[in-house]
Amino acid sequence: MSEVGHILIADDEELFLHSTAALLRREGYACTCAPDAATVAALLREAPYDLLIADIKMPGNRNLELIRELPRIAEGLSVILVTGHPSLQSAIQSIQLPVVAYLVKPLDFEDLQAEVQSAIERARTYRAVRGMQQRVQGWYQDLEGLSQWMRTRPEGAATDVDAFVALTLGNLGSCLAELRRPGPAPARRSAERAERPPHQGPQQ
Repeated sequence: MSEVGHILIADDEELFLHSTAALLRREGYACTCAPDAATVAALLREAPYDLLIADIKMPGNRNLELIRELPRIAEGLSVILVTGHPSLQSAIQSIQLPVVAYLVKPLDFEDLQAEVQSAIERARTYRAVRGMQQRVQGWYQDLEGLSQWMRTRPEGAATDVDAFVALTLGNLGSCLAELRRPGPAPARRSAERAERPPHQGPQQ
């Protein structure tokens, strides 16, 4: 997986799909393209992604069916919805789903890039919190087992309780430090951007 983020882009409009992927790759992101919801679901079951950028009207997602299924397919995945046909109904529905941004085509690339960076940081933070929660639950079970053993151990049996507790607390401290550490930001190419002609971003 790319250090700055692996993005799954889904749209049945080939021009938008591949031009958006090309622009994001130029910023250092790893991008995979999919033409429909069925392909998206299959890819998400095969590998982890940091972000899904999905068109609302592509096959298999016209009523946001794919987005409603995402918590069961890829828990914690950030989603940016894009559409060339915005509607009040789809905007309201997106608020009730795991969607971090609702963007209208043609996209302004600078706005898209800002939303992408924020969404990836959010997804990684969620995974870090979930991972820490699972580790803490495992340590709690270990401590419960140790407590039970101490109550029933034979008289005079040796134990390394202090060492175990110190190790557990040390691991917990490492998890907290990891959670507070900011994720890597996309590589900036200020000089390159200054030389680029202005663009309007990916079109529908």
